[in-house]
Amino acid sequence: MKAYSRIIARLDGERLSREPEVYIDLVRKGIAGFIVFGGDLERLREGLFYLQDIADLPLIIGSDLEQGLGQQVRGGTTMPSAMAMGSAWLKDPSVVTLIEEAFRQTAREALYAGINTIFAPVMDIQSNPNNPIISIRAFGTEPEIVSYLGSLMIRCYEEGGLMSCAKHFPGHGDTVIDSHHGLPVIGKSLKELLGFELIPFRCAIESGVSMVMMGHLLVPTIDPMYPVSISKKAIRFLRDMGFDGIIVTDAFNMGALSGYSETEAAEIALSGGVDLILHPSDPDSLVKGIKINLNESINSKKKIKTEYGSVPDFERGRLITREIYQKAIDVSGEIPIMRSPLLVILDEELSQRSGVFINNTGLEKGNFIYIKNEGDLRDLPSNRQFLLIVYSRPGAFKKKRLKDFDYLLRHLSEKARLIIVFGNPFILKDRRTKNVLYIYDDTETAQTVVADFLRPFISY
Repeated sequence: MKAYSRIIARLDGERLSREPEVYIDLVRKGIAGFIVFGGDLERLREGLFYLQDIADLPLIIGSDLEQGLGQQVRGGTTMPSAMAMGSAWLKDPSVVTLIEEAFRQTAREALYAGINTIFAPVMDIQSNPNNPIISIRAFGTEPEIVSYLGSLMIRCYEEGGLMSCAKHFPGHGDTVIDSHHGLPVIGKSLKELLGFELIPFRCAIESGVSMVMMGHLLVPTIDPMYPVSISKKAIRFLRDMGFDGIIVTDAFNMGALSGYSETEAAEIALSGGVDLILHPSDPDSLVKGIKINLNESINSKKKIKTEYGSVPDFERGRLITREIYQKAIDVSGEIPIMRSPLLVILDEELSQRSGVFINNTGLEKGNFIYIKNEGDLRDLPSNRQFLLIVYSRPGAFKKKRLKDFDYLLRHLSEKARLIIVFGNPFILKDRRTKNVLYIYDDTETAQTVVADFLRPFISY
């Protein structure tokens, strides 16, 4: 059987509208499915429905919707990050009803879009503050909260007709290397893994997860030779844990597998028992190179959803998101009363994300300043109190990073009356700071919620 039936290829929503023949050709060749990036909701929906119609077997249409459909598709709801949800739940366990509603809303929106598989939840535990890629994508820093909220997500998705996917087995939380760029090593004993990292994955299996994504991680206690994502020993280990669903690799275009050609890695993985290869650079070239014999298509083993519901209540999705963010705000120290403070903005990615926050504070031009280099520090008035607004979040294949970000953050955090962190809370791990507001996200809704929260404390 051709290896197309074991490949989940990349699908760009915008390209599907412009060049549908690219994806039609892959469907005709028997591709297992696609992982969706971008696009306009209604156009994407039309294109995905057409691809399903012409496929001999139901296609797996997946997407990284860790934060809802809006994370990838224009017109969908962007939900709070996992860590924002975890923060809200820790402070008020009753918020679980809102979180559950958020998960069910995501399921409805995904199915409406033509997506039947969500590559979530992240079952990694954010146990290393220096982790560059997990961070706010995890529900928390302890196995209990990750297990509880991750399992809830799984049940909501599966009951809603979706396939969920627990990732990144056996746990990417205690790493300092981003597997998009290199191969992280987890040097823990089997006892340590079973007592920590593997707890959420065991709960995921018990909760009926359809799919598990193997992490691009070298875990010598499981397999000293091959990364988990292509390791026969790791596959056997997962099966011995009781998982009988679909096993998929992490994306094959990531730097962690740079020690292998994609063909070599795919043959090792498929021979070892991996069911699906995710996101190879070129599916056609990969298939030409694979020489091993393969058994039946994975798509014939699982009932894949191809019926899609009515239009979701997108307004309700936005209200749920706002309510969760309101519950998620954490304050370390206190919020000082401030009159006409200067807003000092430090953005790790040199983007324009702060516009939403500035507009919602009612600031006039001249009351805020962007810090892009050490020279900008000289422009700070010495006699004026200021709020430090920091934007930093994990992201795959980050291309921009503010030079001297850590130095600038250290210098500014020592003098700010209040620090507001949009995104990664661990950037302040080594700072002696008193007054900090955390929101665990940088979405437009998160910024609006924080601006509203601060209004009673600040006057202009």
